[in-house]
Amino acid sequence: MDTKLNVLIADADEHLAMKLAQYLRGTGNINVVDVVKDGQTAFDVLIQSKPDLLLLDLVLPGRDGLSVMEGLSQIDCNTCIVVTSALDNSNMITYACQLGADYYICKPYDCKTVYERIQQLCGRYYKVKQDKPQEELAAAMENSEPAKKGQENAPTVFTLEAKVTAEIRALGIPAHIKGYQYIREGIILALGDEDMLDYITKFLYPTIAKKYNTTAGSVERAIRHAIGVAWERGNREAIIKLYGYTYCEKRERPTNSEFLSLIVDKLRLEQITQYSSEMAIAM
Repeated sequence: MDTKLNVLIADADEHLAMKLAQYLRGTGNINVVDVVKDGQTAFDVLIQSKPDLLLLDLVLPGRDGLSVMEGLSQIDCNTCIVVTSALDNSNMITYACQLGADYYICKPYDCKTVYERIQQLCGRYYKVKQDKPQEELAAAMENSEPAKKGQENAPTVFTLEAKVTAEIRALGIPAHIKGYQYIREGIILALGDEDMLDYITKFLYPTIAKKYNTTAGSVERAIRHAIGVAWERGNREAIIKLYGYTYCEKRERPTNSEFLSLIVDKLRLEQITQYSSEMAIAM
């Protein structure tokens, strides 16, 4: 069973593209199906090979990245799209997201960072088709690199999701409301990118909206509603522990950004503490 993620790289910078391809292949979790340097070839290869994820530079000869995305928006394409570009233009970023970009990475980038974003966006280290039975999913998890002997404590998307889920449930947010899923997704994205919450409207909401086939406005409202539910009917003790007694007594509901930021900071601190403990034991 092929459990690797299939990734297509389209970048005019051949040196950078080959360096990234070599890094991704070296992880053992990703199959780079091709590296192309022009937009038309990228579009043709994508239609033919249907990769799980496309790393797309906006500045491409012939047919640029935006043109490629415009073409993909006219067909049935489930490929996740990560835009990479040296053009840090807010209007262009917004338009790329409207065309279906799941994430936007500004150049120059670090190969490790790109790899981490791929994991977060795809939801797991390995590709597991939605129609595969649960036993195959369990087998893929069991045979993954972090589960091998000597790497039991290696961080994975699965353990991260479990920690985030536990934190949300502890606050008393019901799992059946839409905001529950959006909050969980937002926390995971923010843990992977420290700047994500600084651009919550421009990046975080659109990224979540794309994954759940909805609008950024709906994501914002659903998260706000979920926070309201937690604030009024949630676990008061857990909320006070996280936000403080004085803050909670004012009965002023935190903004979406404040709510997510405190949970993200708490989980980051726990990760740092755990890492320090492991290092101390190793020494």
